[in-house]
Amino acid sequence: MLIRAYWNFYKELLTFIAAFAVLSILLFGMLWGYLLFITVGLAIGFLGFEMFYKEQYYFYFNLGLTRKKLLIVSFCVNAILGLPILGLLSLLIQLLFGTTSLL
Repeated sequence: MLIRAYWNFYKELLTFIAAFAVLSILLFGMLWGYLLFITVGLAIGFLGFEMFYKEQYYFYFNLGLTRKKLLIVSFCVNAILGLPILGLLSLLIQLLFGTTSLL
């Protein structure tokens, strides 16, 4: 069941990605925050995983998953999950503040 392994890896990355995403949304706005979430946020997540959970790579290597495979699947999951999150955040901002601009 490799799907569970990919999901477990993404959950580990998500803590680092989410922290970076909140910071980038506050600094750069909704649209740029989303773009940074799906691109640079993933690099931040990998860097955090490399620093704090490096020994867990052996678990994924034993399942036949390379870092490249983990990166590709994490990018796809990040992009797919990012679209509904962007929609919910923009709806929430529109309801709270009355603005419809994503910038």
